[in-house]
Amino acid sequence: MFAGQASQPDPCSEENGHPRRCIPDFVNAALGKDVRVSSTCGRPPARYCVVSERGEELVRSCHLCNASDPKKAHPPAFLTDLNNPHNLSCWQSENYLQFLLNVTLTL
Repeated sequence: MFAGQASQPDPCSEENGHPRRCIPDFVNAALGKDVRVSSTCGRPPARYCVVSERGEELVRSCHLCNASDPKKAHPPAFLTDLNNPHNLSCWQSENYLQFLLNVTLTL
């Protein structure tokens, strides 16, 4: 510490040095990092379905995952990309009905 510089108080300690509850700011440590996955849909192109609630009703909507079509691909890079409400993205594993295996994600 240099003369004339005041030390910043520790947000996780009381003035007497005793610890206190501390919730640090969120930092997305995975943003933009490479992720290796053991399963990704789209090779070959495959249909997958999502079930969602609409009021009291369950609605199933089905889509095609195709790794060779950027508009229908769900690559691992979508796990760590920037959230954009105008361009929603998500990673999708192979259809679990065909592959009853664990899926591994490595950051």
